[in-house]
Amino acid sequence: MFGLTKEDLVGRKILDCPAGACSFTAVSNQLGMDVTACDIAYYLPIEQLEQKGLQDIETTMSNMERADIQKNFLWDYFKSADELKRIRTQALNPH
Repeated sequence: MFGLTKEDLVGRKILDCPAGACSFTAVSNQLGMDVTACDIAYYLPIEQLEQKGLQDIETTMSNMERADIQKNFLWDYFKSADELKRIRTQALNPH
């Protein structure tokens, strides 16, 4: 979404903050990168974390639509805002 390539990130220690309900850290680590996620929301008990994540996704998507900032992103990994929402929601509960 931000025009970064794997080559831009390999060999670096990366802090994903606020990581929220996204898959950047998991996917990056699967690709051999050294990424650590942190977010103040992670202090919540697991029972509340999913609800918090869902609220955050809704807020983010609403802000993207209202501000019409979608044109500022590269949509080659996520093909659309709808796909971004679906994948972030799925990342909260992969079961």
